[in-house]
Amino acid sequence: SSSNGLLFSKGITGKKQALVVGVSDYAGDSSDLGGIERDVAKMKRLIEGWGFEVKVLFNGGSMQIVDYLSKYGSSLSSDDYFAFYYSGHGSFVPDKDGDEADKKDEALVLSDGVSNIPFIDDELNNYLNNIQAKKLIIFDSCHSGTVNRGDTKSVKAKTLPTNQLNRVVGKGLKVGAEIERGEYLVLSASQDDEQSLATSNGSLFTNQLYKMFSNPRTINNPLESLREDISYNIETYCKHSPNKPHHPKFSFS
Repeated sequence: SSSNGLLFSKGITGKKQALVVGVSDYAGDSSDLGGIERDVAKMKRLIEGWGFEVKVLFNGGSMQIVDYLSKYGSSLSSDDYFAFYYSGHGSFVPDKDGDEADKKDEALVLSDGVSNIPFIDDELNNYLNNIQAKKLIIFDSCHSGTVNRGDTKSVKAKTLPTNQLNRVVGKGLKVGAEIERGEYLVLSASQDDEQSLATSNGSLFTNQLYKMFSNPRTINNPLESLREDISYNIETYCKHSPNKPHHPKFSFS
């Protein structure tokens, strides 16, 4: 069973630190995402409500992600708690170390509005593994390499094609592709071959997560039932739009 109740309780003695990252302003106006500032504000409010100290990196600030992840790696112990949230484009880069079956590494796409910088999953997981604290990780981005160009103006797939990326951030460390150390809970907006959706009112997954986690009646529901409810609500939304639904993926230690 999940320990989500433990994670969110206010009676924890260890340090509670969180990093909330959102990118809406990408190189090239057609790549910009609407509603991301709403995602960031909601998740900051939610996580602060659980007693975390929250650092927000928005748009160009996202480029500082490595500095902050390194800082938490050196300052948090296994008695502490760490939450990480990302909302923005996802993409992929060719896999260099052979650990991905599809020959592609997934990546979060950081941007200062001039350069779109992929932060590959291997690299991210290496930093997360170095953080000793119990971890809640939330990704609201796309893992699919195809862009759905049929989107209406207000609903947009959160994927950038490889040709819109600049250089890879970080040192390209060779590391396994999974978070594997300590206790963790990872909540992702979509399956690997799906596209998460952003709207001007915020991203579908984040909106649903916020609704469930800010309601005392649902916050302690089993993770599987939360995931099913969120999936159902995203499907219902997509019935009234030309977009394909996406289905959240949850994993935990």
